[in-house]
Amino acid sequence: MQIKTKGICVMNIHFNVEKIEAMMDTFNLSQGKLGKRLGISQVYLSQILSGKRPITNRVQEELNRVYLELMKQVKTFEEKIS
Repeated sequence: MQIKTKGICVMNIHFNVEKIEAMMDTFNLSQGKLGKRLGISQVYLSQILSGKRPITNRVQEELNRVYLELMKQVKTFEEKIS
């Protein structure tokens, strides 16, 4: 499913550990920063990343929300420099 908002069209991503780590690396997010944005603790996110906890539907939804927010920031930046 695609989500379109403010000129940004993104796919609803099914996140796994590798995709979460890629997002963290790409946007320079620590476990603490991403956890805060997701509304979960750094410890809980660490447990997800180490495979000790599953990625729940709620966390999937929050990951997609955060990803969309980050993409909006990229779009805003692109508009400012063009």
